[in-house]
Amino acid sequence: MIEQVKATIEKQQLIKQGDHIVVGVSGGPDSMALLHILIRLRAKWHLTIEAIHVHHGLRGAAADGDMAYVKRFCEAYDVPCHIFKEDIRGIAAQTHTSIEEAGRNVRYHHFEAVRSAVGADSIAVAHHMNDVVETFFINLFRGAGIDGLAAIAYRREPYIIRPLLDVSRQNIEAYCAANGIDPRHDETNQQDLYYRNGVRQKLIPYIKSTFDPNIEQKIYRTTQLFKEERRFWQHHTQKLSERYVETFPGGIGIALTHFEALETAEKRHLFRKMIADVRGDIRNVPAARIDAMIELKEAGKRIDIDEQWLMIRNAENVEIIMRSMFETNSNEVAPQIETQLLSMADYEHYIRKESEIIVDVNCIVGKLEVRHRKPGDRFSPLGMQGTKKLKDFLIDLKIPQYRRDKLWLVCDGEKIIWIPGYRMSDRVKVTKNTELLMIIRI
Repeated sequence: MIEQVKATIEKQQLIKQGDHIVVGVSGGPDSMALLHILIRLRAKWHLTIEAIHVHHGLRGAAADGDMAYVKRFCEAYDVPCHIFKEDIRGIAAQTHTSIEEAGRNVRYHHFEAVRSAVGADSIAVAHHMNDVVETFFINLFRGAGIDGLAAIAYRREPYIIRPLLDVSRQNIEAYCAANGIDPRHDETNQQDLYYRNGVRQKLIPYIKSTFDPNIEQKIYRTTQLFKEERRFWQHHTQKLSERYVETFPGGIGIALTHFEALETAEKRHLFRKMIADVRGDIRNVPAARIDAMIELKEAGKRIDIDEQWLMIRNAENVEIIMRSMFETNSNEVAPQIETQLLSMADYEHYIRKESEIIVDVNCIVGKLEVRHRKPGDRFSPLGMQGTKKLKDFLIDLKIPQYRRDKLWLVCDGEKIIWIPGYRMSDRVKVTKNTELLMIIRI
């Protein structure tokens, strides 16, 4: 089995020489086999290994025994072990989540906290082939697409790795027996308490006995095919995003002309990526909601994504934005302006950043300020002679009404000199007569 794990690690590039790895260890066969294999590879691959065990406070003396067992094992193999005790039942009630989800959230919170504290390269968890098959069925029943049917990934960015994903539960248990590892066994895994256990204890045995005894191997192969499809779509969607998607303060969007030219599958994947880009993940956004976003055709209509984000279709684009973009906040604090003088000699080598402009100091009149637009505002966009109504300029850029009211404007004592994210004023541009420059950033 160790050769299979090494092959997975090398093929999927999960671990490299000299890595510092934090291992999630429950005391069960899966995590004990993972920890033992990494210990065997430690010297040859120059690894630094630390373990984490989370006591969920659910199983009384049995859980105490798990904790003591992991601690003894780690001491015997000179592995630092971080132990945490939590009241998962209480946390689940407080957060209105299931015990299963609360336990998972707490575990990964501690995994990341320890990884960050010790500066580890990755967090190794012990999901295996049978977990992949179970996850496939769970996601299938939820109506998942390619991402869900690909089940569990070998790597979840940025730090989670799964070296046992190509190994079956049977082989893991055989490895433990062959290497004198006497793991702990969680009796709740044998009870029909949770949804996953129902799939494990009822559905899969029924399919094996009634239809196909090799169903697990075949489903696993199917998930591998879906993983290949997922890689293709991730690459393709990334290219679509780079080509068409615009990011702005408070949201992200795409012009309707580009969006409507896409195939339905492309729209679906692009919406999922846009949501993940602003939220950090796509969790708890059902496929039906993505489909509703695709089917929305009426300008000005919105679809809720969660308590913070929504999707809106405008006359010119579709956007995923923060709800606060529609709220008037009298206590809103304007961004701080930072300035820095720059000589013409230094200007030749200076690389300007997106969040700043470079102006002719002698063209600035009075004191700089940051504000929202006012009635009658006029603007002289870079490259244009004379001025233009700010409202007309923003309409020409196809910026929706609600975003116009939220834009911050950098002004001097006379007029607008910069609309961050869009354009600076022609009045303050650098010319051949400029003697001294100023960098303005917010």
